[in-house]
Amino acid sequence: MRGKLFGRIIASIVPVALAICIVPGVAAAAESSAGVSGGLEAGSSSGLTAASAQIKTYAVTAATTKAPNPMKASAKSSRITLRYALVKKGNQTIKKSKAFSVSKAQGKVTFKKKSGNAKIAVSKDGKITVKKGLKAGTYKVNVLVRAAGNAKYKAASKTVTLKIRLRGDIKGNISYTTGEKIYHVPGDKYYTRTHIDESEGERWFVTERQARNAGWRHSYV
Repeated sequence: MRGKLFGRIIASIVPVALAICIVPGVAAAAESSAGVSGGLEAGSSSGLTAASAQIKTYAVTAATTKAPNPMKASAKSSRITLRYALVKKGNQTIKKSKAFSVSKAQGKVTFKKKSGNAKIAVSKDGKITVKKGLKAGTYKVNVLVRAAGNAKYKAASKTVTLKIRLRGDIKGNISYTTGEKIYHVPGDKYYTRTHIDESEGERWFVTERQARNAGWRHSYV
């Protein structure tokens, strides 16, 4: 009978000792270990088991007391616009500061592309590369933004959706006076002073044929 009780005591002491060593600063665990000694002196195996379970609870609690990471992440703007003519010539890059808005992140912040066109790459530090050859149009790219956390805060992540648009240089203007649709190509007299308001139905075109097919005519001057 004494041999069995001694075996139970040893089995209970081992996890108690490990919990005290592994979880530094758990004062409550140390106090409970004193209770264990009292239980041994009193010869109460049930008290010993309860004290051991209590210390394990303290250890788990201490290991999970990190606060939620307050990181906030979003797209810097509703849409990033690049000139198609430049992408046609070579790769174009978009800085992290232009694409993402990240604040209050605790721990190192990293970026990883989740989905999107193969010709749009996202580096670990948040730089976006639009590769040569991508056709004109608007593309959605989903990027995982992750904050690693630290001693006080947990890790956190959020998916941010970016819209990247490659537009042409031909301006499809609509006359305020006549409602006529007129397009201007670079070098035309009124090209520079013409401003495009897409909310009013005006458009950008890649080619003159595209503009004509959409119902616009070339400016006479």
